Amino acid sequence: MKIFLSREQSECVSLSETLLTQGYELVLQSMIRREYIPFNINLLGEDSWIFFSSPYAVRAYFAQGGKTGKLAAIGQGTSNELSNFGKVAFCGEDGPIENVAIKFKTLVQDEQVFFPSPEKGLRKIQQAFPANQITEIICYKTMPEAKKIEDCDLYIFSSPSNVMSFFERNNILKEAAIISFGASTTHALLNFEMKDVIESHGASDFELLKAINSAVQS
Repeated sequence: MKIFLSREQSECVSLSETLLTQGYELVLQSMIRREYIPFNINLLGEDSWIFFSSPYAVRAYFAQGGKTGKLAAIGQGTSNELSNFGKVAFCGEDGPIENVAIKFKTLVQDEQVFFPSPEKGLRKIQQAFPANQITEIICYKTMPEAKKIEDCDLYIFSSPSNVMSFFERNNILKEAAIISFGASTTHALLNFEMKDVIESHGASDFELLKAINSAVQS
């Protein structure tokens, strides 16, 4: 079975190694590219909460001299990246992102939170907070970079932007299976009339492998 995943190999090393061991053929290709956006923020202190929503946000923030503080991550993949820069005080669990937002808001209460963010994004965690409690640090932007992909048996999409860029140059055969990372990516696929999308309950290797096994067995 040939699997397409809209990520670069460097973004999914352990998952790709596991799938190759299990005998799958992989096509690893992001449909987007990212660029850093310089930022300047002087309000951060050592006790400031800083919430990261992706591994790339971590890299974009610290590569440009971002200060450390009380570090928080949306999930395990982001937490693994963030642990290179300090102790992770909060890590969201697999499941609906709204649940992660509620748990983080309960922990933070009325403290200020900084969000290293892309120029454009869904910002679902931020929506759990009043506007005067958060500060966004725009540190990178995402741009489409569509590439032609060979036909595969299973397609795994990691974000809505990857979905939109993918369909600029590609189609999916009716008999192929499709997996999405979360509800927003599923919604993007439905806009392209993709049906029977299997939605992963998280972006961890464990949850993705569960979704892949479900797709293979269906």
